[in-house]
Amino acid sequence: VADQLRTADYIAEHGINVYRSEMMRVTFNSFWGQFGWMAVPLDDVLGGWVYRGFASLMLIGASGLVVARIPRTPSANITPTSRQTQINTWVILTLTLTLAVLAYLYYNSEFLQWQGRYMFPGLIPFALILVYGVDAWRDRLLARWELMRWLTPLLLMGLAVLDIYLLFSVIMPNLSP
Repeated sequence: VADQLRTADYIAEHGINVYRSEMMRVTFNSFWGQFGWMAVPLDDVLGGWVYRGFASLMLIGASGLVVARIPRTPSANITPTSRQTQINTWVILTLTLTLAVLAYLYYNSEFLQWQGRYMFPGLIPFALILVYGVDAWRDRLLARWELMRWLTPLLLMGLAVLDIYLLFSVIMPNLSP
């Protein structure tokens, strides 16, 4: 880390607002896909639509968490034990994700490393929370439209198709020796 750019030097040169803005943008982009030692962002290859799509997916997932908290009907089948298990699960997921974000922020308090890969320890809870939120929307919309049963699987299959496309159209052509 001897020659690595320091956070304090970057803030002194560019200001705290530029630092925050760039940190959010680069971290978000690299978390979802920025390859070759950060040299191949998806914007360069696909345009900005892909990152807007990921942001939309996150918005759907986050709003789905709120929707999931709105009671529809009383749940007679939830026992105190299963309720406590749910609470414990959410505590573990939240704690794991929080610790991953805090570790990322701590490292970036000294060194300029806006790479989303540093938050990968929180990937499992992040993915579970995201899918839970999307599925909450599917569940609510299923009451109105029967075809909504396919919402969650189609979104996830769409991501799998995007992965295959990126592998053959972005990663291999841009990063092969």
